[in-house]
This record gives sequence, structure tokens and C-alpha cells, in this order.
Amino acid sequence: MSAHHLPQNWIEKLCVHLSIPGWMQGKFPHQTVRFFEAWAQAEGGSAEWNPLNTTNHVKDAWGPWQGADYNRITVANYKTPFDGIAATAATLLHSTTWTNLLADLRANTYKAEDLVKRNEGEIREWGTNPDLMLEILGTTP
Repeated sequence: MSAHHLPQNWIEKLCVHLSIPGWMQGKFPHQTVRFFEAWAQAEGGSAEWNPLNTTNHVKDAWGPWQGADYNRITVANYKTPFDGIAATAATLLHSTTWTNLLADLRANTYKAEDLVKRNEGEIREWGTNPDLMLEILGTTP
């Protein structure tokens, strides 16, 4: 991964954008952190400021955040860490595709493995292999 792929504190900042409880009070839900770390690792890649390899389809609605596309499926290179986190949040928030995943994250009651299992279809729709995420989670406490 490039030095600019994972913005500093990206999980915390993304969770604040997504209104996931705990982050607003300065608490860091361990299972949420595990879930997002596994997601980013399973995604791989090195797009600039884009830890979950968000595509550029939000640009027309939200502004010209990105530079050049990173790959042929329009994963974007973002110009700043804020742009990449905001684009990821906008993608998750402004689509009915990830409604169940967001609800489960906001419930803040599931282990990371359960989040993956309960939302396997949504994770696949993003383009991430949920089986790989479970494999990664099996190696982290």
C-alpha cells in the first residue's frame, strides 16, 4: 500500500461521518475497528487517500474530489485525506445498498466476524471478498 492510501485516523473519522455510536464520545469500539481494518486489508490497493477503494461515482453529486482514476473500475485517487473519507462516507450513506450494514454498525453490538457474516451480500456488492475478511479477522484479536 502507498504511504497515502490510509489517512491518519481514517476509521475514527469515517465512523463520525457515519454516526456510529461511541466515536462521538471518544470511545473506540474494538469490534468496529477490527471490522474496518479487515475490510481495508481485504480491499488491498494503493489508491491515494482511499482506504476502502471507493469508486468515483459520487463525484457528480458531491463535487470534483478526486484526481485521476486509480483503475479501470473507477476506484478514485482522492486529493486529500478528507476527500477520500468524505467520499467513502457519502457512498455508504447515500445508497440503499449498504442500509443493513450501516444499521448493524450503528447497533454497536456485533463482533466483527458477525458484521461480515450478516452483511456478506453488501460487502460483495462493494467488491470485497467477505471470506477474505473473515480469514483476516481470524488472525487478529
